Amino acid sequence: MPNRFSVPILHRMGVCTVLVGILALLAIKASPGIAQPWPTKPLRLIAPFPPGGSSDLVARVISQGLTDALGQPVVIENRAGVGGSLGSALVARAAPDGYTLLLAGIGPIATNVHLYPDIGYDPVKDLIAVTPVATAPTLLVGHPSIPAQDVQGLLTLARKRPGALTCGSGGVGTPAHLGCEMFKLLARVDILHVAYKGSGQAINDLIAGHIHLAFASTPVGIPNLRAGRLRGYAVTSTARTPQASDLPTLDEAGVKGYVFDSWWGAFLPARTPAPIVDRLAAEIGRVVGSPATRDRYASLGLDPLLQTPAEFAERVRADVDRIGRLVREARIKAD
Repeated sequence: MPNRFSVPILHRMGVCTVLVGILALLAIKASPGIAQPWPTKPLRLIAPFPPGGSSDLVARVISQGLTDALGQPVVIENRAGVGGSLGSALVARAAPDGYTLLLAGIGPIATNVHLYPDIGYDPVKDLIAVTPVATAPTLLVGHPSIPAQDVQGLLTLARKRPGALTCGSGGVGTPAHLGCEMFKLLARVDILHVAYKGSGQAINDLIAGHIHLAFASTPVGIPNLRAGRLRGYAVTSTARTPQASDLPTLDEAGVKGYVFDSWWGAFLPARTPAPIVDRLAAEIGRVVGSPATRDRYASLGLDPLLQTPAEFAERVRADVDRIGRLVREARIKAD
């Protein structure tokens, strides 16, 4: 007769089987090599400029679409400072778990590393390029009083009167300033750069005729072209933009090799697992490709842009090198 305190063998085996199963599940969850469900909590999307600017506007379009796609809130945090470098550094130092994402433009990623002594991160080594989300060519525009109808006429005028033409921007190191300096280098002309405290001041002075030229964003430039307040000469992209299809690219117009698009893209901290990077790239691609996003971009003067993580990483490296050469050749220094 079995002891009343003993457990039958089959019962003991059943208990052991259950315990082994539980321990196995716990081991699987603890194993770093096994992919975990993601996301299981809200994401932070860092926009490294104040609300209302281009980076912030693009971030809001992407965050809304990602919230729907991922089933978790994607909360925007505006972390401005040092030309976008403060917010970008925050992401570079964040945990590589997919819950902190950066939406940044060409400035914090490819320009600031050449302008400031220490921005706190290496844009190539400390960040993973997920995908670009939008691009916008700038427009070379001038005051209608300039006696030059096209780029070649402008170059002829500049060579006849070295240093007489002025090109305004929102400050040293801004895309508009770099656009001016690249134009001067590639076209081999002497044009005086005039730095303002913001792009709005530069455009207002251009419209008033106090300066001659500027490289304006499409949301600013196109309405002023249509109103006749400014004359358009060319676009800075590799191809003509549908928003101003009558304007040639600068390369077409004779300034060979000139390409200077503004772009915005998504980045993650280095060492973020590849499945998370790929998932985000795919979901962002669906957001950017949606009719709602395309309509919103059109209203902002933006064009959709998508690449694989590998393609985007190559674009970032190329722009870091290209802008570095420009900053050195033009001897550009931060204020």
